[in-house]
Amino acid sequence: MDLNAPGDHVRLHPKARFYFTYCPLKNPRGDIRELGLLPGRFESPIDCTLKPRSLIAATKHGLNQKYEALSYVWDHEEPTDSINIHVDGQFSGVMYITPSLCAALRRLRDRGSVRFLWIDAICINQTNFYEMNHQVPLMADVYRRAEHLYVWLGQSSADSDKALQFIGDTEYLIARSAWQQEESDWRAFYSFISRPWFRHRWSVQAIALAREVTLICDDRTVGWNELVDALSIVQRFITKSSNDKFRYKDYAEWDQVSFQPAFRLAEIRNDVRRVSGDGDATGCPWSLETLMWKFQDFETSKPRDDIYALLALAKDRSLMSPRFGIDYYSIYPKVCEKYILSMIKIYGSLDVLCRPWRPYEAVPWKPSEDGYPDNCVYTPSWLPPNCSFTFGRGDIAKYERINADALVGPPEAGKRYYNACGSVGVTDACRFDWDKLGSLFVEGLVVDAIAEKQPAAFGGKERRILDDGVLDQWRAAVGWMDLAKEPPDAYWRTLVANRGPNGSDTPDFYPIACQEQAKDRDYRVAENYKCDPDLDTTAKPRATDAHVAEFVQRVQEVVLNRQLIKTVDGRLGLAPHLAKKRDLVCILFGCSVPIVLRPMQDPETHERFFEIIGECYIHGIMEGEALELAKSGDDSISQEEFEIR
Repeated sequence: MDLNAPGDHVRLHPKARFYFTYCPLKNPRGDIRELGLLPGRFESPIDCTLKPRSLIAATKHGLNQKYEALSYVWDHEEPTDSINIHVDGQFSGVMYITPSLCAALRRLRDRGSVRFLWIDAICINQTNFYEMNHQVPLMADVYRRAEHLYVWLGQSSADSDKALQFIGDTEYLIARSAWQQEESDWRAFYSFISRPWFRHRWSVQAIALAREVTLICDDRTVGWNELVDALSIVQRFITKSSNDKFRYKDYAEWDQVSFQPAFRLAEIRNDVRRVSGDGDATGCPWSLETLMWKFQDFETSKPRDDIYALLALAKDRSLMSPRFGIDYYSIYPKVCEKYILSMIKIYGSLDVLCRPWRPYEAVPWKPSEDGYPDNCVYTPSWLPPNCSFTFGRGDIAKYERINADALVGPPEAGKRYYNACGSVGVTDACRFDWDKLGSLFVEGLVVDAIAEKQPAAFGGKERRILDDGVLDQWRAAVGWMDLAKEPPDAYWRTLVANRGPNGSDTPDFYPIACQEQAKDRDYRVAENYKCDPDLDTTAKPRATDAHVAEFVQRVQEVVLNRQLIKTVDGRLGLAPHLAKKRDLVCILFGCSVPIVLRPMQDPETHERFFEIIGECYIHGIMEGEALELAKSGDDSISQEEFEIR
């Protein structure tokens, strides 16, 4: 039988009764499997060959073994479709794949010749952790060396057809006002770039490293560069028109345009090529922690891949311990522990505990006797909540602010935004203890405790607009009722966390802007809302006074899902919305901001331990003042080793 002849093999094994069994790779550290997609008609059964090939030999000897790669989203589909696998000219069994992958293969199949592909779901034995531990680290090289990357976005729709026409009209968009496009065109384009592949964490590595990229949507294709051109035009018009109230309201889903996943994928592909200089993907300018922060809301189908999907791109990969490698035998919290410890050791900071990076649903766990997470009970508090990312999909899949910005600021910001721990860095006591369910031990100071708390400033996905009158209640709590007077210094500074945008010094006009915002609701974020629009978390501030608008924008960045608190010692601050009275305000050595910790007691051993509630802003102790008080003998501040579970 000639496997290259279309139609000769398509009738073989239409109802095979046995499954394909992988033959182990002789050298899983350097060899990969190559899928040969045999020719056939669109509706015919799919027949493929599967054989090993060497990446090392191709690199060492400059062999030109051409193949293409396919990237698609596994999503939550069950493998209900099948393909026939042939090895050495003989049928070797049936492999079941997802309907999405099957549809992609039908579109890629040629009528007259074999097409050689690399597809992770087929070319890596997903049930063999030993093989995955060696094959996943090779994926970066696989994408670099592929002649072409095809991205399967799924089946077409009326929206996708309209979006592809929109993308193809870039010259037309430039020639006239983009806003003159029909609203349905904009909706269709937004829907197209909101497809699941664009927010999948494995897509980051594929798009960053691939040579040439083509997006496939059913029977339609578009080049990646064409999409990027359209994205650039859209971003330019949105920036230019951001003060046009009418247009902005019409296209409100574009509000946080730079955080939309497609824009971030375009950014990393551009940055990787800027570093290489010659158009090839050779390096990434970002550390692993920065990658985790930038793609904090990108999803995976396996929790360990929260980290593994970005590991190969990190510029600081060589600085990490050899222990921190791909290991699918490890339980998820153990993988997270290796990541956290690596960041602490490389950068000498505990700020990694405060930054959002984990999109996956909470993974309850407890090591069973064999070390696997069979008995699931809880998630350690030293992992960030999976809902803590700053921006995410809200109504109609638009991207909007979900939470306030992290007080610690982004990694690699050039400087710390705050310095609550002064000159004291992470101590040698910092460690994980897996005899105690992965407890994290750190040293620091107990500085204060929460005595009073006000309603939290909710918004984002749960509620588009903050509670009616929430700032009125906050003002009453600090005794600022006479709006003819300027706001108390501690109050307005707390609202903005005593910083301007991006960790800058507070502008001189903030107190006056705070006063004006309180006096006249015409200066507030949104217009024509029936409820109190103190801060519409989904809208860009559009007050009549630019200074008030800038102040309100900063308040948005700081207060969302935080509550105003007063401590036992009378300090004003902002704490996570889950904080309670009597929670402790602590400063961990090596962490640039205070942390709210909750004392707990083990019900079995009666040992004391702590849970992290989250970072906080406490006015008056953000620049090392608490350490100076401790040195001066203030007995209200005590040093302690914290066991965090």
